[in-house]
Amino acid sequence: MSDAAFPRIQADPALSATYDALLAALAEIGDFQIRYRKGSVQLVGGGAALALRPHTGGLAVAFGGAPRQAAATSTELILTGPQDVDDALVDRIATAYRTVTPSR
Repeated sequence: MSDAAFPRIQADPALSATYDALLAALAEIGDFQIRYRKGSVQLVGGGAALALRPHTGGLAVAFGGAPRQAAATSTELILTGPQDVDDALVDRIATAYRTVTPSR
């Protein structure tokens, strides 16, 4: 199996479902650019940058104010399933998004 992050996310039903739930939630916030890297999938929009990578316990989500910061930040959550894409997580991402992008 490839060591690239996105194929590993797609290959695991639980990771894929969590990824899809996260993308659906982000679509409600605003426009995000998806950047596929070897070790992560980066979602960048407004003032928010997330780095997603497969993790033993689920989908690891690192937060940062820029793509490089997101990959190196100490703030990381492990989402174990789509149920973890809750209002608190979405609010946190929306707040970061609005730090640069005005409300719609």
